Amino acid sequence: HGTVLDKNRLLGRIVNMVTQSLSILFKALGAVKQGDAVLVVTNPPLLPFIALLVCLLKRAKLVLLIHDVYPEALVASGILDAKSSAVGLLDWLHRHLYRRADRIITLGRDMSALVNQRLAQTPQAALAPQICCIPHWAEVEDVFPSARVSNPLLQKLGITEQFVVLYAGNL
Repeated sequence: HGTVLDKNRLLGRIVNMVTQSLSILFKALGAVKQGDAVLVVTNPPLLPFIALLVCLLKRAKLVLLIHDVYPEALVASGILDAKSSAVGLLDWLHRHLYRRADRIITLGRDMSALVNQRLAQTPQAALAPQICCIPHWAEVEDVFPSARVSNPLLQKLGITEQFVVLYAGNL
């Protein structure tokens, strides 16, 4: 467990992130074994680096699932200036992280392109980890509205004449 300081204050958020990350580090060092595959997401931002350290120490495989792209997310949210040295450092760290991952999972073609671009900017670009794109958004070529009377699902459920509310996606 980590601290639970006020997350609406930058200092509190940073302290929480660091203490939670340290807690995860010690727990992972005890749980991960040689040859394991560790799946880690990109949020909180220190988590993938903790997982990388554990994987290096334990000789485990790192599978990185990219939900948030850093430092771009910090620039887009106005936390960092795009020309700052912090952005340059974070960019270098994330390129190193991507290079050391055994596999990278992205959520769309644009994210895959960004990851490939980052990997191309690192030494030994030919040794890039395998990137697997698993989009979790609707494929507009395959998913589209249809007339109620010809909709096979509505026909199967017997509700072509009823008012239907459907939610499909993120809330």
